[in-house]
Amino acid sequence: MLGTKLKQLRTGKGMTQAELASRLGLTPKMVSFYELDQRVPPIDILKKLCGILGVDANYLLDVSSKPVEQASVSLNGRELALLAAYRKLSAENKDFIDLCMKKALETQD
Repeated sequence: MLGTKLKQLRTGKGMTQAELASRLGLTPKMVSFYELDQRVPPIDILKKLCGILGVDANYLLDVSSKPVEQASVSLNGRELALLAAYRKLSAENKDFIDLCMKKALETQD
């Protein structure tokens, strides 16, 4: 069950296994092991997963079936469309967009 939730949360955030592995300091293969329920993450990795995926450990460990609590952020239609499009991009294209956004913010008055 942990593996299914990990994969669902990861893909819901538009992350590849490689991206999640990088943020965890692991190999993509290890993330695959977790998602296939072939390995169980140690406590330190579990804590990192909770932070990255924005969930409580009880949810990941199936202690609670309560859905993920969403932060109370209000997005308009344009922002939602941009976020949806961003999540569909490859890691390389996301890096490009991130760089463009950074440059645009630096030159903004």
